[in-house]
Amino acid sequence: MTSEDKVPRSYTVAHDDLADEVAARLGISVRDLRYLNPMCLDARKRILEVNKALNRSKAHS
Repeated sequence: MTSEDKVPRSYTVAHDDLADEVAARLGISVRDLRYLNPMCLDARKRILEVNKALNRSKAHS
């Protein structure tokens, strides 16, 4: 699913994806990526867990 700006709302991590590259692809900062996906990101190495779906934005109520 994509947002109005045509950027995916979520992203499934592929092998060798790095947090800064994925964050750029999603149009957010690495800091925001880490905040939105705390269990999927090794902050020291900026390595993402493969096959995990990452959120681009907070859930709306």
